[in-house]
Amino acid sequence: MTGDRTRSAITIATYGPADASWGRDLFWAPCVIERGGAFYLFYSARGPVAGDRKSHRICVARRD
Repeated sequence: MTGDRTRSAITIATYGPADASWGRDLFWAPCVIERGGAFYLFYSARGPVAGDRKSHRICVARRD
């Protein structure tokens, strides 16, 4: 095969817990929705609650 070939690069952003995030581990089932120019990432994660216990919850992160 002859001719010019080009490759497209795809940038993939990933989410990880920030220092202020509630979730600490067991991130699962992400879903991104765009609404009114903002992007919402819904996901489930496990994080600390009272005492030494942990709870698995549905969480949301927003990006304008």
